[in-house]
Amino acid sequence: MRRFFRPLLELPPHLTLAGLTLLLALLGFAVFSLGLARFRTHAQNQRRAALAEKVHMARNALQPVLEELRAGRLSRERALEEARQRVRAMVYADEFGLNYIFMNGMDGTVLARPFRPQDELKQDLDFQDAKGMQVFRVLIPRLREHPEGVTLTYGFPNPKTGEPDAKHAFALVVPELDVMLGTGTYMSE
Repeated sequence: MRRFFRPLLELPPHLTLAGLTLLLALLGFAVFSLGLARFRTHAQNQRRAALAEKVHMARNALQPVLEELRAGRLSRERALEEARQRVRAMVYADEFGLNYIFMNGMDGTVLARPFRPQDELKQDLDFQDAKGMQVFRVLIPRLREHPEGVTLTYGFPNPKTGEPDAKHAFALVVPELDVMLGTGTYMSE
């Protein structure tokens, strides 16, 4: 061990001090970088959990309609229309501005999209993200396999920058109505 450090000890003091300072600075930078990476991962996990929570709350808000459907007091068509009306009002604020819960049929038909009502009752299976991924053609099979909820990340223009950004979505199935509920948020800081 002394053989390794002997050349260092024979250096002039100002070079030894500069070398130690540089070594400590690099070590500090490495620790800072690791901490920053952990913080980003934690923040993204928190955003994902918040999305799932919002969608589960939306699902719970539909519970009275679903109970009426199960009891036979509402037809499926009437229950679907009441659910659409409720979802259209599910708007919330996040760090990017106003956001919303969406409802699509499991066939890809847009049923409720609060900020784009002109899209309602249209097929959205061919909607592509910034990289050409057909979002609903990917999402629907995953939801059929995991109706309790899935996540999907896709590229979509960020309203703050206008540039494509990673958008993380969570969606789940409401089997009684054969629809999905979901929402998404951008993953940038």
